[in-house]
Amino acid sequence: MKGAVPFIALMAMLALTALLEGCASGIEISYSSSPENMIIYIQETGSSQPMFELYGNGRVRVRRDPFEDKVESGYLTQKQVKQVLDHIINKLKVGELQSSYPKDFIPGIEMYPDMNLVLKVTVDGFEKTISFAYSNICSGLKDFLEEGRIDRQAFGELSRLRAIVEYLLKCKF
Repeated sequence: MKGAVPFIALMAMLALTALLEGCASGIEISYSSSPENMIIYIQETGSSQPMFELYGNGRVRVRRDPFEDKVESGYLTQKQVKQVLDHIINKLKVGELQSSYPKDFIPGIEMYPDMNLVLKVTVDGFEKTISFAYSNICSGLKDFLEEGRIDRQAFGELSRLRAIVEYLLKCKF
């Protein structure tokens, strides 16, 4: 029983160390709060109309349905902006995704219309740009995995990309 106390203390210290390292591994988020500083955007290639835009001053423009023209706009507080950025960068780990997911990334998909989109996240010390086809984040990802059109790793990446896009398009302001 004497050896059990040091073992429990050691396990508690290891757990605390792992927790602290996990918290420290996220990217520290800072950015210019200028109204001209676009922090995040999703846009259809060749279009000037955004699907999502977030500026440093908290201004948001979002087109919740990518197939319609209606754009909503409003403002987030600086705290909300940091929460959005923390979620995208540190929780969903946008930086670990590939830079491109072209239409043929999932073989045999024919979806009309199938937009080519760009997602860009830019804060101090971090920048990520991802080009992707709308079909790569559609609701059929699980079916494509089961059909063998994509492997488990591609499914995980595309699911994360889809989660990022859905999170941004559902942004409340």
